[in-house]
Amino acid sequence: MNLKRFIKDNWMLILAILYVLFPLDFIPDFVPILGYGDDIAALLLALLIRFLSHAKEERIKTEILGQARDDKGDNIIDGEIVE
Repeated sequence: MNLKRFIKDNWMLILAILYVLFPLDFIPDFVPILGYGDDIAALLLALLIRFLSHAKEERIKTEILGQARDDKGDNIIDGEIVE
């Protein structure tokens, strides 16, 4: 995987990690509980968005591959049920 593709796919996660590492936060880290809470929330939100994005990409790939198989007629049997 090349670097441009990695950054394009994971840009929000990279920004969340930089937010955690950067000393100036929305809520300073010395504030009890809330200080690290915003860091954790930023990371969890970025991970959730990345996971949902990846799941959507996989679903689209599966649908495209499924349509390609259906177009070949390999998996479809056309007929009628006769009693």
